[in-house]
Formats: sequence, structure tokens, C-alpha cells
Amino acid sequence: MPLRLDTDCSPPMLLCEGIVTIEETDQLLEALQQHPDLTADLSACEHLHTAPLQTLRLFKIPLRAVPDDPFWRFLLPSSPFGGDEEP
Repeated sequence: MPLRLDTDCSPPMLLCEGIVTIEETDQLLEALQQHPDLTADLSACEHLHTAPLQTLRLFKIPLRAVPDDPFWRFLLPSSPFGGDEEP
């Protein structure tokens, strides 16, 4: 499953793994409704459809990690999402 919610940590973390498609956008929105302080870890994400990407950006979800690739760091800089790290 591309999205996995970890509620054992504080704040809750959404783990995005593999290929995240447009179909996962509803699951992302549902997780945000249940956990408005949600953070996201994209380090294991191989592909992110623009719909979930736009949802992450719209709600300014803090990112804990992005894939180790210059393109991902360009696409998903930490600062617009509320993180403290520099890309």
C-alpha cells in the first residue's frame, strides 16, 4: 500500500512508499481530517502523482524526509512545508 499512517509517533506520520497515484489523494485527505498535525515521510517514494503533491503543498504538510535525489529536493524543498532543513 503506497500510503501508511503511523500514529505511534507524535505528530502522526504519513509514510509514502513506492508509486503514489491519484487514487491515494482521498486517503491522504482522510488522514488529514483525522490528524490535522500530520507530517509526511517521502523517502521511500518512487513516484508522486501531482494530485497528492498539490494536496501536500496546499495543506503545507511538514516533510520529514524526501528521496535522496536532486530532482526530489528541487521539487519538494523542506522550507515551504514548514521544515527547518535546507534542501
